[in-house]
Amino acid sequence: MIYSVEQLEAELLQLPIGERARLAERLIASLDEEAEVDAAWSDEVQRRLASFDAGEAASFPAEEVIAEALGHCMIIRFHSDTRLERSKDYWSWRV
Repeated sequence: MIYSVEQLEAELLQLPIGERARLAERLIASLDEEAEVDAAWSDEVQRRLASFDAGEAASFPAEEVIAEALGHCMIIRFHSDTRLERSKDYWSWRV
């Protein structure tokens, strides 16, 4: 038998409160398609933080990381006629 939403709602509201709460939690969880991904990232963050706190993970100053990343980007094109170029000691715009 196929129920309309209204019929299904009326039937479900007759369930005991504990069963309605469990059903509500499952329905809400079903709306978040990325819940498993979020949970996995949360676990990964906790693992990395614990590793850092235990002194097992290396850390580097942000300035060094950014400088190294920029060093790998010798030319970045923003438009067909404009680019940001890196020479040995500075960055400059070329048109």
